[in-house]
Amino acid sequence: SSHTILRVGYASEQQFRPQHILPFTSRKISNNSNNNKIGSPQWTEQDWFRVVGPILQHVWDQLMISPTTSRRVVCIHPPSMPRAWERAVLQAFWNLLPSIPAVVLVPTIEMIPIVFGGGAIATSKQRRAMMVVQIGLDEAHCLCHVDGHALHFTYQVLSCGYNQVVKDPTVLESTSWTDVMEKTWLQEHNPNSLVLGILHCLQKSPL
Repeated sequence: SSHTILRVGYASEQQFRPQHILPFTSRKISNNSNNNKIGSPQWTEQDWFRVVGPILQHVWDQLMISPTTSRRVVCIHPPSMPRAWERAVLQAFWNLLPSIPAVVLVPTIEMIPIVFGGGAIATSKQRRAMMVVQIGLDEAHCLCHVDGHALHFTYQVLSCGYNQVVKDPTVLESTSWTDVMEKTWLQEHNPNSLVLGILHCLQKSPL
């Protein structure tokens, strides 16, 4: 079964690297839902809640967070998560920690520039521009940023994740460069290739 690694911690931890690492398997997750096809489009808010609720409870147990905490919560998640998932996560937060003042959901593709200083105040003569390319298991995502602000109109998503180029993405040896990667990611005649997604993202950027 596939594995998910959940990293959690406090904002005060150095280098934005939470030290608490919690592994989850798809088998463990599916046991909490009536639908064994994890994350299918048919999943409702209740389906997701049965999954994320116990996971977040486990997080609080590991961090020993008090139910009366006044800490704000930032949840960093993969891009393009379903609305039902977002509502379930928010509901789980409010149920577990009713005293938290705010919860913010941020896609990883928008958080990366902030971590690397892209959100710092820049003068009119010095713009901090960058592009984030994130390759997931099923999809690849491209997004341009300026001064820490995501330019959502440049966003590109392509069906060329690791599952399309390797047999087992969880095996480290499988990350060696292959002809399939060359064709899937770099072939300019492939309309769904990563390199064309990057090009289209740049073409939409005003910089």
